[in-house]
Amino acid sequence: MKNILLLTDFSDNALNAIRYALRFFKSDSCNFYLMNVCKVKSFISDDLMLSSQDSIYESIIAEPKDKLNQLIKELREEFNNVELNFETIIDFDLFTDAINQAVNTKDIDFVVMGSNGITGANEIIFGSNTANVIRKVKCKTLIIPEGYRFKNVKELLFPVTSDDNLTESTLEDIVTFINSYKLHTHVLQLNSQNNQAETILYKLPDSNFKTIDDVPVEYAISSYLQTNTIDLTLFLEHSKPFLERIFKASPAKNITSPLLIFHTN
Repeated sequence: MKNILLLTDFSDNALNAIRYALRFFKSDSCNFYLMNVCKVKSFISDDLMLSSQDSIYESIIAEPKDKLNQLIKELREEFNNVELNFETIIDFDLFTDAINQAVNTKDIDFVVMGSNGITGANEIIFGSNTANVIRKVKCKTLIIPEGYRFKNVKELLFPVTSDDNLTESTLEDIVTFINSYKLHTHVLQLNSQNNQAETILYKLPDSNFKTIDDVPVEYAISSYLQTNTIDLTLFLEHSKPFLERIFKASPAKNITSPLLIFHTN
């Protein structure tokens, strides 16, 4: 049984990511946790000072609770041929603190979110919430580009760079994921003689391998995505802001597939 955390701010982008997740994991037995992190600052101080602690809590969660219940109703109607197990989580902690708490207490396997929040900042590839989740939440994270429509996932791109230092457990986790969903993998070795690429290929017999040298990483990946049919791109998150470095000069339109972030142990 997989435990999937679906983050929502009730934007169209978040709803699109949730729909993607329900389709992607349709063959798995899953518990889906719909989570909204409230912004307490939206309540004026006089309201908080004049209310009891219980009524403050009820006031904060009333609207998101109704929205989450309505969302579950709509999703059950839309996916009426699938048995869906939903639970709701409402928190008003700091965004990534709330997510980390849910990841730990609910034994979450995947976090799912849209690439931008409700502000829809088009000038950057990730909204600040998404970037913070990548950096601070050590859980596999599936990020769905704004407006992306689900299609069957068959082709996965796995870039390997000189920064990568895969532990055996992380590699086994990646291999298990790829084999579970029967994905054909494109291993892209970039500007490095990373001997781990051979290990990856040994463990992934259904894969292609390509080396690109003397080309900036961001352009190599962007070009590969534009010239090959890729349904999902897998990245390793490092201590360096790797994803931001890759995409800082790339327009959002170059992100043509969902991203799956694995964290090195």
